Amino acid sequence: SHEYFQPELVTEEQVAAGDLDHYDALYVLETHVSRAASDRILSWTKRGGLLWTCADSFLRDEYDAPKDFLSENFGLNRSFGDKPVKRFLLPSDDVASLLPAHRIEQAKPLADLAWSGAKVLAKYEDGPSAWLEKDYHDGRVVYVGHRAGLDYTRKAIRLGGMRTIWPDYPRAFLTRPLHQRKVVRELTVSEPIVLAHALSSKGGDVIVLANMRADDLENLEVRLRSPAKPVSVQTFDENVNLVEVPFTHADGIVLFTVPRLPSFLSGWNEIGQLYFVRSKPAPSAERLGMLCA
Repeated sequence: SHEYFQPELVTEEQVAAGDLDHYDALYVLETHVSRAASDRILSWTKRGGLLWTCADSFLRDEYDAPKDFLSENFGLNRSFGDKPVKRFLLPSDDVASLLPAHRIEQAKPLADLAWSGAKVLAKYEDGPSAWLEKDYHDGRVVYVGHRAGLDYTRKAIRLGGMRTIWPDYPRAFLTRPLHQRKVVRELTVSEPIVLAHALSSKGGDVIVLANMRADDLENLEVRLRSPAKPVSVQTFDENVNLVEVPFTHADGIVLFTVPRLPSFLSGWNEIGQLYFVRSKPAPSAERLGMLCA
């Protein structure tokens, strides 16, 4: 979500019912995955899905019986140690610009990993591969040896009474495969870690922006997928009046610029901003008189 990929939580029951057909990528973190869901995941990946896995995911079925889905179907073989460790991770040249060498923690450390034909994007300093990817028919399978989401969270800076400050580089484990597969994003912002939502209706879209970063952002570019050119883009000025916002529309994308979006350090009343992308003219601003007693 920090790079606007709009993740959603799906259950095993939804997966088994065929709901993966509505998604481009699936991230599986669970050790236990039902056999019905596993079968659906395999066929979906074969047809072109992106399957992202990590650590000890996919090792057992819903009855706690051993079932190494990754080994049985993709030839990825792994073993684990028992004691928690801290390891230094070394990226390959392909991802070094996105992901510098850094230390990670593993509660259940990867002891050995073998996956014939897979591309190795990172290794641990003591030997095992840390990040591998391999095509499977029309799809692709990604495996990371540690829990990358927890590693991302651990490296965030939390100060009392203030928002979390997130480092950029650990997201590469999570988002690079999506960028590589060109997964479509409905709404994007030119800087990461801005809360950005588009609420759609027949009259257009309302875009909610809030700066979750520690610094003010200037000349922020916002892109919204829109097949037709909107009638207008509007926002509120400092006097709470609707004003027109210059925009362009090309190749199904509405593009406009936010001159300044204050950070959360500026105060809770300043960090949010609304933009209205209208597919038809705004309704009348006339209001009924009010009688107050």
